[in-house]
Amino acid sequence: LTGSQLVRDTEARKAKASVTAEGVVKDRRWSAIVSALSEDETTRTDRADGRTRDRTNQQLTGASFDGTLAGPVPGLLAGTGAISLRTEASAEKLESDYSRGLLAGSDEIDRTKIDVTGSLTIPLASRKNARNPLGDLSFTLNGALASSSDFGGSGGWGTGLNWSPTSELQVTTRYSISEKLPSLEQLGGPQTTLPSASIYDARTGQSLRLDETRGGNGALLPEQQRDFVLGASFAPLQIDGLNLSLTYSRNKTEDYIGSIGVNTRAAETAFSSRYQRNSAGTLVGQDTRALNLGDRETETLSFGLSYNRNFGQAPQFLRDIVAKVQKAQDENPDATTLPGGLPPGITPPPGFKPPPGATPPDFNQLMQAVKIPGGRWNIGLNYAYTLDDTLILKNSGVKLDLLDGGALDTDMGRRHELTLDGGINYRGIGGRLAAVWKGEGEIATGYGADRLLVDDQATLNLSLFASTDLMPQINMAVPVLNGAQIRLEVSNLTDSEQKVTNSAGLVPTAYQSTLLEPEGRSYKLSLKKQF
Repeated sequence: LTGSQLVRDTEARKAKASVTAEGVVKDRRWSAIVSALSEDETTRTDRADGRTRDRTNQQLTGASFDGTLAGPVPGLLAGTGAISLRTEASAEKLESDYSRGLLAGSDEIDRTKIDVTGSLTIPLASRKNARNPLGDLSFTLNGALASSSDFGGSGGWGTGLNWSPTSELQVTTRYSISEKLPSLEQLGGPQTTLPSASIYDARTGQSLRLDETRGGNGALLPEQQRDFVLGASFAPLQIDGLNLSLTYSRNKTEDYIGSIGVNTRAAETAFSSRYQRNSAGTLVGQDTRALNLGDRETETLSFGLSYNRNFGQAPQFLRDIVAKVQKAQDENPDATTLPGGLPPGITPPPGFKPPPGATPPDFNQLMQAVKIPGGRWNIGLNYAYTLDDTLILKNSGVKLDLLDGGALDTDMGRRHELTLDGGINYRGIGGRLAAVWKGEGEIATGYGADRLLVDDQATLNLSLFASTDLMPQINMAVPVLNGAQIRLEVSNLTDSEQKVTNSAGLVPTAYQSTLLEPEGRSYKLSLKKQF
């Protein structure tokens, strides 16, 4: 439409509610979470004629249950081990409909799923044994069984070793095999055609206006994942709060799910049905829906450093409780309740509130409450170096080195990533600031010497929160706020933009920053209430 601007707008509404219960039966801890969600999203897109609009709508509803039972297992090889059992059940339904000109349609997809996972940790050696030179050594075995209405049954397993030769050093290793199902949105999202979408055609080196197909792909297969992790952490006793870590991880994913964001020769050769060209060879349409790209393998080495400290005194109400306990013990050593109960408007802090029907916590625990600090701050630095990242395309068998020009998207192929974050929390009020830097990347299109250069990018994210659990004055003044938490999150605080240039140093129209990251800085305000 000459001289006019095509507009696409999206309206989304989301709601989620959860109920949590927990308790202790003898020495076994249990918890149960029941949740329900509802999401509704409508997108309207101008058509090329400028007179009508395409419309898509999807509604996701669901309910889930998550139950866990965990406890000690005495009498094993070198002492007491641990066992846990977790059951997750969910039911989801995605309803979608669309209207494109004279065409209209609807679809519905649902999934019921049950997952049962178990874990057993067996101590093999213990530092408590003076004749044991190994320190603490334990073996963990994990197992999982799953059944879904759309993909049938599956299973997974994993093993791990945890070795701590001293109280300062810990070495862990684990291996696991698992299956990851595509989401309902990836499978059954409403299909829509975006007219006059800006797409970069690597064959011609031009940004074109054409029809882009988006939505779900019902032919997606689950990902089959294998993970190996070897890590070590060191917390020197001389510097309280300091922790150093080094981790090597390797992941192999079969039937990796992704989208093609850059039209390279390798991508078009392997998935030619996703491209529509006219008799002159000009690209006139492209399908960018998710698909199983092939088998991806990554190796990463990461280094972490964290430091945290406590400051201030415990809130006054905790010190008052301890004073009452001391007085009660002097008057009646066998007392099992706090004299007078808690002060009005007080919510017991985590770890000091007994489950319904249970006896109050041990007085010795409450006596330690006075030592709880008023606040805590921490800072962390993590650097990840990708050693290897390859993808074997499913249809052609071509092996791409994603770190050496073979990436299919501007987010792939970045070897370096650095994260610096810090937070502070003082009596229920706090915040966290996180900075993430990603190194530059390069994409070889496969057509001559043409390459796309992806600049490095730094983003800043801020989170502020306030919880009334440690605010007795507010709880007494406004009882409905007891157990409430409000949180404000600001993503991409500095409105950082991604920059992509071609071999000539120019920004192709299809890779303008407003198209790559149209959201920019975003805000999220949430309120959580516990009853």
